[in-house]
Amino acid sequence: AVRNGDGTQRDVLERAGIENAKILAVATKDDDVNLLAGQLAKNTYDVETVVARVNQPSNLDAFEDVDVEAISTSMSVAWSMDNVIERPGISQWMTELDQDGDVQEVEVTSGDHVGKSVSELSEELPDGCHLALISRDHTNQLPHPDDVIEMGDHLTLLGRKEAVREAIEYCTT
Repeated sequence: AVRNGDGTQRDVLERAGIENAKILAVATKDDDVNLLAGQLAKNTYDVETVVARVNQPSNLDAFEDVDVEAISTSMSVAWSMDNVIERPGISQWMTELDQDGDVQEVEVTSGDHVGKSVSELSEELPDGCHLALISRDHTNQLPHPDDVIEMGDHLTLLGRKEAVREAIEYCTT
């Protein structure tokens, strides 16, 4: 959920449900505010993942020092432009995907899927949804039919929005 307010104020964060948050994104135009809100979320509320907009590239290290995932606005623009120039097909595909499709990552939390091969799991996914990536132990691998799904695997699912939503539900129940 998106909440507006001063993210450096505990009461604002608490009204937004920070005590139960796994992820916090801070995106003001002020790096000091983003850094302070990120630190507060990490240190006071033990938020697992904090992502922050960083407006001045010289401030990136400060965010990394406090374990806040830093997204540099200038680097984001440069990356996007590079994708349009170097990978126009993928860039166009990502634009189209944003309109009609979805890419989501889900953690395997259901024992019902542990031990299945990628081939078996893929057959059970809804039409229009594909397993694109398996992340395990901080490594990413393209799925091969004989790979076996393990508890805690992070599966990147790609496809039509509704099919991806159904697949997420399937993989977590």
